[in-house]
Order: sequence, then structure tokens, then C-alpha cells
Amino acid sequence: MKILLTGMFLLSFNALAYSSSFSGDVCDFGVKGGVRISSSEVEFLNKNKLLYKIVNDNILIVNNKEITLNASQQKLVSSYSYEIRGLLPQIKTLTTDAITLASEGVNLAFTELLGPNNSLSNDLTSRFEEIHYEIDQNFSANKTVHFDEDGFVGDDFFGENFEKRIESVVEQTVQKSIGSIMIALGQELLFSNEGGASFEVKMEKFGEKIETEMEARGMEIEKRAVSVCSTVFKIDKLEEKLQSEIEQLEDIDMLSI
Repeated sequence: MKILLTGMFLLSFNALAYSSSFSGDVCDFGVKGGVRISSSEVEFLNKNKLLYKIVNDNILIVNNKEITLNASQQKLVSSYSYEIRGLLPQIKTLTTDAITLASEGVNLAFTELLGPNNSLSNDLTSRFEEIHYEIDQNFSANKTVHFDEDGFVGDDFFGENFEKRIESVVEQTVQKSIGSIMIALGQELLFSNEGGASFEVKMEKFGEKIETEMEARGMEIEKRAVSVCSTVFKIDKLEEKLQSEIEQLEDIDMLSI
């Protein structure tokens, strides 16, 4: 039973994660080098070497020299910096929404199986609220965010460790659920004239409920991911214009779509 439940949960969360990713049919892009965003600067790097940066959304510095810009160039630089900064809260919202919707979906399934106000739903909600809070902290206004070809740099919050944390929450929830489910099954056998038949029906509904809820939520997250991708496309177009209008940037291509 434990293997069955674990597989059911992981498949549900993986399906949601896939739907909320920026790749596949939604959009596919890559970063060539690294981008580091602080409260005052957006820096563009190659193998940790600074190529250029934009300070306070309007000052362009290439090879440690401030570049004199005309009005058109200035507008492009400011727009580019603004759109890149605007991408971070969108990613934050998308991720926290995915966590919230996934938690709601699984909690609905547990309520179907174990009844309202069960301890498993409360525990699962608490665990995901902790992750939600950490996401908020990692994307706070005064936090420097650094990502490259391999994802976010530093504490690897959204890398392999993040996936392992999600899987750990699922695994621990499954382990705790075994006892509750066995108690429910025992009560069914003792007090129901149908033996374990009605409980088997509940288990089937439980699996169907998780699948239905997660699919619906996955579709909702995918719609929101499309909005993020539209911002990425806009950033790519601005970068192309920067390359064509500012000589010092003509050979620097940070984003590929």
C-alpha cells in the first residue's frame, strides 16, 4: 500500500511540476552565462566574469566603463532592466501558486478518504506553508538572485534540493497516512456490514480524486506559465534590439529561444 500511495502522490506532483515548467509546449529558452539581480543592479556574466551591467535601471556599464546613450538607447536599456526585474515576482507567484494548488488538491483527496479536519491534511498544509514562506524569503526585494545555465545559483533553492524537499514531504505524508488508513480500514471491517468493500471504493475514489484535482490545477498553472513566457519573449526581443543599436553589446547574446 505504501508503494502505491507514494507513486500516486509523486506522479501527481510531478505532473503539476511539468505543467508549470517553462519548457516543452509552453516555451523553451536557455540562458547563455549568468544573470545576477540585486536591488540596484542587473549583472550579466560569462563563467562568473562580468560582461556588463545595468545600474538603477538606466546606467549601462560595459567593461567597467559607463556607455553614453542616446534617448532611444536609454529607453531600451531601461525597458530591458525593468522587464528582467519584473520576471522574478512572476516566477515567485507561479511557484507559490503551484505549491498552494497542489496542497489544496491533495487535501481534498484526503478529506474524501479520511473525512474533514484530519491530521494528515493539517500536517501537509503546515509543511507546504513552510516551503511557501521560504520562497517568499528567497525572492524578497532585498535578496540578490543569481541564475545561470543550470538554474539558480547559491543555496540551490529551486534545484535538485528543492525537488528532494517536495518528495520528502510526500514520502513523510505517505508514511503517516498508512496508520490512519489502516485504522479506517479496521473500523470498516469491524462496523460495516459490507466488510472492506466500501473502503475499497473509497480508496478508488481517493486515487481518482487526486488525479482529477491535480490535472485541473496543472492546467491552471500552465495558463499562468504562459504569461511568464510572454515576458521572456519580450525580454528576448529587447535584447535583440540592444545588440543592434548598442555597438558594445552586439556580440553579447544572453538569452536563446
